Amino acid sequence: AFCPATSRRSPRRASGGLTRAVGMSLTEQETVLAPTPVPEIQRLVHNLRAELLTQRLEAISHIRDIAFAFGPERTRQEILPFIRETTDDEDEYLIQVAAELGTMADLVGGQEHAAALFSPLLPLACAEEREVREVAVQSITNVLGAVPDTMFRETALPLLRDLAQNQWHTGRMSACTLIAIVFPRLDVASREDLHTWTSDLANDSVPPVRKKLCSHLGDLCAHLEASEISSRLVPILERLGRDEQDSVRCQLVEPIVHLAGALPAALQSGTLMNLTLGLATDESWRVRWSFADRVVELCRVFNPDLAHAAFCASFGRLLTDSEAEVRFSACQNLTQKCELWPRELLVEHILPSCETLASDEADYVRRCAAVHITSLAPAVGREATMQRLVPCTLALLQDADAEVRLNFVSNLRPLHETIGLENLMETLLPAVRNLAAAPHWRTRVEIVNLGPTLAQQIGEQLFNENLIDLALQWLSDDVFAVREAAARNLKEFLSMFGVAWGEANMLPALQQMCRSESYIPRYTACLAAKLCGESPHSVQLSLRLLPQILELVEDPVANIRINVAEALTVLSRANGLQEEQTSRIREGLQRLAGDADADVRHAAT
Repeated sequence: AFCPATSRRSPRRASGGLTRAVGMSLTEQETVLAPTPVPEIQRLVHNLRAELLTQRLEAISHIRDIAFAFGPERTRQEILPFIRETTDDEDEYLIQVAAELGTMADLVGGQEHAAALFSPLLPLACAEEREVREVAVQSITNVLGAVPDTMFRETALPLLRDLAQNQWHTGRMSACTLIAIVFPRLDVASREDLHTWTSDLANDSVPPVRKKLCSHLGDLCAHLEASEISSRLVPILERLGRDEQDSVRCQLVEPIVHLAGALPAALQSGTLMNLTLGLATDESWRVRWSFADRVVELCRVFNPDLAHAAFCASFGRLLTDSEAEVRFSACQNLTQKCELWPRELLVEHILPSCETLASDEADYVRRCAAVHITSLAPAVGREATMQRLVPCTLALLQDADAEVRLNFVSNLRPLHETIGLENLMETLLPAVRNLAAAPHWRTRVEIVNLGPTLAQQIGEQLFNENLIDLALQWLSDDVFAVREAAARNLKEFLSMFGVAWGEANMLPALQQMCRSESYIPRYTACLAAKLCGESPHSVQLSLRLLPQILELVEDPVANIRINVAEALTVLSRANGLQEEQTSRIREGLQRLAGDADADVRHAAT
């Protein structure tokens, strides 16, 4: 067993044939390195013990070239011992070493000698730095794949024993990862050793080892029969479930998912089921959070008749947990829960908790609830929605936090499809108007972007009665991003309600904006004409605005003339133009092409 480095030792102190070759004069090196006295190889070999890390990194990245030049026998006898003696270098160097060793099986003599690579990889798998260990374990896995079946037992078992019984906990952590990788290629008798080491690691005195084993315990399920899983792995999992460290218990969900997915319903009940439900009531909020975060996966692997009622009740309690992080995690899974649990369970366990979520003290929990709570409506039905869910939604619409109201308005579709929005109009419309007048312009942009969605959900009549004034108001906002979003909305409105609606409701306002004394409304009208001209559903409105647009060809503001040029260019490509319209557009572009401003001329050509 080898301990991870506790101090950095210079590679110059390493010994062995390779180092002797490096320390010789050039003439002596040519003798030792024969029959491959290539200057480039000599330079790389020399740099393996250089003072500068960059030089050592460059050399080790070409270790395959060096090994190829040395040949398999000298690689095993000189290069690998040299590497093993320099495993107390910088972490960056060790990571590169570990990665390169995993690709060298063909350079040490093929399958018969691949196990020689374990000598330098073993101390790297015990390194203190996590990334070094992970790369070393991956390289060990690659090398194990190159070891033939006839040699696998006598090669893999000693390696795994050295790690599982290592005096340093870092080595034992690496063993936790490798057990499931080695397991399928061993015979029944050898597997008993692995079961023994697995049990020992579950009782390890160092919590990170138990945590690592817990996270990889489920990997063994693919190689065991259901009866073996129940008799060997479930007791280990139960023991880890009683661990005093919550960092270990937090890892339980992953192996539970694997074990439950591999066991029939008859073996899921009892210990495994009780262990799973215990996560939802654990004294540590991090463990409860892990259950809330993965409850969808747990529901899918457990038998529905066995687990759904119990899981739904536990999930409902987590929605009102004392820790905000747990409530937030549970709330994020509300939408997926609606697809798994029957209506009766949702009404009994979930809806009461939603009433609490709507008034949660944490802003980010209410914001999450505003996104997901409406997804319950189709699942619980119209009656339960009207009686239990609508009061929650009204509270969210009246929330003091603008983002809560905005999130709710953004996710109205499930509620609209279940009960319609008529029952919410008295509260919904004031909320939309408050958001439209929010002091933060980004909030106003968000609500403007929701305009087409709201229009589609409430229909033309309700939109004309309640929101059309807002659509016009947004075109005159102080912030350009809001005005631009409002102009883009015109295309969507015309696509839904038709050009006749636009001519009756929007055209007069746009014509008036073209004649405004302020340059901002004139600019916005040109922008709207350009954007509407890009869609066949709205181009007719732009053509009706053409006379007013042409009047702005002589506008004193250059930016407006630029927009006029861009709008006319878009309209010139429209289908179905009358000859008079084509002529007037061409004439306007020609006048702009001779403008005194270079940017205007560029936009017109």
